Amino acid sequence: MKHQNTTPKKKIRYAVVGLGDIAQAAVLPGFTNAGVNSELAALIWDDPKKLKQLSKYYRVPDTCGYDDYDALLRSDKVDAVYLALPNPSLRIYQCHRNGSDRRWSHRGADAEVAAILT
Repeated sequence: MKHQNTTPKKKIRYAVVGLGDIAQAAVLPGFTNAGVNSELAALIWDDPKKLKQLSKYYRVPDTCGYDDYDALLRSDKVDAVYLALPNPSLRIYQCHRNGSDRRWSHRGADAEVAAILT
C-alpha cells in the first residue's frame, strides 16, 4: 500500500511588479487558474487608482508603490516576485532613497525572495 503524505503543501505567495498590458492580459488572469499551490499576494505599481482597482478585482490583500517594494520583500508576505516590467526597466538600476542602486531582481534576491523575469 502506498503511503500518502497528508501534510498540506504551502502555497507560494506571489507579488506582481508592474501592472501594464502584459500583467493585465496574461499574468494576473493566470493566477485565477493557478490551482492550490500558488496565490496572488501583492501588487506593486506607481498608480494608486489602478492598484486599488486591480487589487479589488483579483482580491489581492497587499499593495504598494515602488518606493515600498523593499519593505514588502522584507515583510514575509511574499515568497516570489513576478517582474512584469518592460525589458529596459529590468536592466535599469533603480535608485533607493538612501542612494544605493539595485536592480529589481537583485533586491528580491537580497530579501531571499525568488524573482521571475518575463
